[in-house]
Amino acid sequence: MKNVTTWLTRLLVALTAAVTALAGAAATAQAATPTAIRPATSFSICANSPIPSGYVITMINTAAPSCGGFAQYTIQTPVSTGILICQNSPIPSGYVITMINGADPSCDGYAGYFIRTPVSSGILICENSPIPAGYVVTRISGGDSSCDGYDGEFIVAA
Repeated sequence: MKNVTTWLTRLLVALTAAVTALAGAAATAQAATPTAIRPATSFSICANSPIPSGYVITMINTAAPSCGGFAQYTIQTPVSTGILICQNSPIPSGYVITMINGADPSCDGYAGYFIRTPVSSGILICENSPIPAGYVVTRISGGDSSCDGYDGEFIVAA
């Protein structure tokens, strides 16, 4: 019986040491791992897939053989200083349209919209742009040339 007790005690000590070592290694690995996984800056999806929240369409390829007859979209997360997106792209909350390029070649015939986040001191946007919460229109300019025939609206933080 003494041999079994000695053997079980040694086994218990070894298991405790192993669990402690694994817990320490896991804590070290967790500390080295970022708390949030960031999405890829840019990747391609088939046009019959939903656009993930926060992403915009930056290019359309109708000749992509990998999508079985559907167009292929290049999508990415926008940057606050601006990005050119395709007209059929969702516009993320807080962004405004500041320029329209009719029939943009990278968008396979759709217009291209230049979007960015507004600044509190004011910015000229196209009238078909969403107006972010906390901003108001203070002036309208007729047929703004950068908006491909749409009026321009000057917005400032309220």
